[in-house]
Amino acid sequence: MSIANTGSATDNNNESLIAQPTSSVNTDGVQPISAQTTGFTFNHTMLRVKDPAKSLAFYTGVLGMTLLAVKKFPDMGFDLYF
Repeated sequence: MSIANTGSATDNNNESLIAQPTSSVNTDGVQPISAQTTGFTFNHTMLRVKDPAKSLAFYTGVLGMTLLAVKKFPDMGFDLYF
């Protein structure tokens, strides 16, 4: 995931939001990017999570990341989110 800087929007709380770029993956939990993250860079990490939708809501909506790809490995019992 990486931080994106595209067109702005506003939610019900009058907080500035940035739409996810069109190149991002749209799946459950992906949120618009908070404008408060503008200028921040989060390069790389790996975390194990129980609920991908809740985690994606946090990483995309709060930290301003963009979901770039999802790789599913059902035989091995895990998915990777980039």
